[in-house]
Amino acid sequence: MRFITIDEQSKVPVLVWEERQGETPKVVSRHRSLDEVPDADGMDTWRFDVPLTTATESPLNRSRYQVVDAQGAPLWAGARIAFNVPSHYINTVSGKGTFTEADQYRGVRFVSDEPMNVYGRGGYIEGKRREQYSPVGEYQYDGQYRGMHVLAGKLGDPFEHGVTKTYVVVDQDPRDVCVPVPKPGSSHSL
Repeated sequence: MRFITIDEQSKVPVLVWEERQGETPKVVSRHRSLDEVPDADGMDTWRFDVPLTTATESPLNRSRYQVVDAQGAPLWAGARIAFNVPSHYINTVSGKGTFTEADQYRGVRFVSDEPMNVYGRGGYIEGKRREQYSPVGEYQYDGQYRGMHVLAGKLGDPFEHGVTKTYVVVDQDPRDVCVPVPKPGSSHSL
């Protein structure tokens, strides 16, 4: 099943999501208006009702760039996420957690469900904590995410250690923080 969300703060405000049985919905396309969406009349439409990381220089996103997850979805305070982020040197750590904020240095803050190792400069484990910071992501200079910071990247090198994909993705149904948009001609209003 597909549905639409409207993010009024984004340069590309219309997102089409696909939901498969037992899986979290994923963004499958982005559009500048509802008119560009094939079969939009046959899909439910929702509007985000919380601040998002597509609003720049805000308490949730202190950078000058719109921030989206590895699949192009905006994030919100308290959003459930899945991640694979750098931990130390060429290692990564995966897990789930709760998104907190994006900062002006293109990093993200989140609280992991499980405590994670904290490494010192020498590579030794100095403790564990749930509050995390990760610089995962890349600024996009072209393509559909031009001008945005996408929370996906690569770690390592192809010759010596291999390359590992790093990412942060929303692991929650976005309709949890949206309000329905009535279809034209319906008796309901916002």
